[in-house]
Amino acid sequence: AGILTDSRPDGKQLTDAIGARIILYRGEDVDRVAAVLRQSLKVQERDSVDKRLSLGLREFGYRSYHLIGQVRP
Repeated sequence: AGILTDSRPDGKQLTDAIGARIILYRGEDVDRVAAVLRQSLKVQERDSVDKRLSLGLREFGYRSYHLIGQVRP
């Protein structure tokens, strides 16, 4: 079986098969967990985004690191 796809109204394809959220208490752990995930996944860099970079040091908001990838064969 291949990647499941579905069309969105804007014509783009959805390719999600599963998703996971990992909640960490310490910010410094995010990069360590991302490194482990990168070893297991074929990460699509153009679709992944580090939302932590969009907020200043003293700004409040959603800080997340979205990795989009596929499981390696």
